[in-house]
Amino acid sequence: MAPLMGQIPAGLSGFKGKVAPFFKKNCIECHSPKKSKGKVTLHDISGDLSSGEGLERWEDILDMLESGEMPPEDEPQPDEAERQAIVEWIEAELRNQTAKAKDEKPQPTARRLTNFEYQNTMRDLLGFELDLITDLSKDPTKPYHFNNTAQFMLLGPEQIDRYLAGARRAMASAIVNPEKPEVFTTRSEWQPKGAATGAGGDEIALWSNGRSTPGGGFGLKGFPKTGEFRVRVQASAILPQGIKEMPLRIVMGYGGLGQNSSMLQIEPVGTARLTNTPDNPQTFEFRGRIENFPPKPGRSKKGVRQPDSMSITPQNLYDDGTLNDENRYLYWPRRMKMPRAVVNWIEFEGPITDVWPPEHHNRILFESTLRKTNPKAYVKEVLTRFISRAFRRPASNEEVNRFMEIYAIVA
Repeated sequence: MAPLMGQIPAGLSGFKGKVAPFFKKNCIECHSPKKSKGKVTLHDISGDLSSGEGLERWEDILDMLESGEMPPEDEPQPDEAERQAIVEWIEAELRNQTAKAKDEKPQPTARRLTNFEYQNTMRDLLGFELDLITDLSKDPTKPYHFNNTAQFMLLGPEQIDRYLAGARRAMASAIVNPEKPEVFTTRSEWQPKGAATGAGGDEIALWSNGRSTPGGGFGLKGFPKTGEFRVRVQASAILPQGIKEMPLRIVMGYGGLGQNSSMLQIEPVGTARLTNTPDNPQTFEFRGRIENFPPKPGRSKKGVRQPDSMSITPQNLYDDGTLNDENRYLYWPRRMKMPRAVVNWIEFEGPITDVWPPEHHNRILFESTLRKTNPKAYVKEVLTRFISRAFRRPASNEEVNRFMEIYAIVA
């Protein structure tokens, strides 16, 4: 009569007391580092199945013992009751491991994009750079861990709301009205006014933000809310002996550099490396999306909201490595010993586009006779193309229909 399973204790104690000696007596001689028949070794097998390691090897052992293939017929055979007890022990351990695996909460396998990945994905979809990270929650971080795993990149209701808000903002920028907008242009010029004495003029020294110089910036009102813009600057540099160039950065946004820093919300437009002198002024051009620069909300006067405003400001960013250590160049005339920028004029123009509607609009709302003959079919085709670009594979009918349902809800 075969012994009951209870004769071999469960777990590691049963393995050490009964199972390991059984392997040593009947199996190790042919399944050790010296022979390893069938490329199977049993001298190093772990008796702790709860670790999850080597489960496939245990399943193979169980198959061989149940079928009687091992040990081979030409080898001494173990007692049948002993073999059956070993089989029952392995079966019980495998069942326990399977039951534990079912009870364990599965680790998430799907994850949301990191903010950086989301920004890049939206750029690829739209065809232009739109700053959407600012309005997203910060990605969670944990030192010395991979922070872009499914464990960290979870998707919750707040994130969904922010994605929807970002999508609406993106579509408001990508899709334009049929009528081409009027191009807004403005220009500011500066003339020399004895800047060497600190009286202002067209020069920008270090830390200079005087109102009578370009360092004080100039204001924009009436600019478009969306679209690409162009900033052109005619500038040069006064370079002391031994200094070959100086960086001139253009910033734009809410407030000028002379305002309280707590109120300052500016973003860089671009940086020019000035190597030319005032007798050879050069024109530098920068482009950007107006939506990426924070405006100052217009005030309400007699119940009428005034236009938003922004400032464009050039900055002298020269730093020889000692400027943060000592202030010997902070005040006139010592400041004049350092490189100075000369800015003749700055122009702003926007929105600018080679064709109308812009390419990013036509990528989404392409020309088709379906727009008039079958609007629903046209919307489906728009979604099909957009989803295919997003997933980088053909969109299925099920996916498109699901988006059609969402479109009907939020439209």
